[in-house]
Amino acid sequence: KARFKVGSGKLDYHAKILKYEKREGVMIPIITEVEQNGLKQESKVINYKLNLPFPATDFLPPVF
Repeated sequence: KARFKVGSGKLDYHAKILKYEKREGVMIPIITEVEQNGLKQESKVINYKLNLPFPATDFLPPVF
């Protein structure tokens, strides 16, 4: 749980992991529930890849 000050108001934030599963030998959160100021949202992992190859340039800062 966390509470943030936003301008003159506040934002209450609560995240809860509802279910874990083992994928590729790693336990990961599959279903997560987030509640912000009374509004609930649930997210579910559909696809998961461990150690997916990607270019090192993905970590370079953007050029403006």
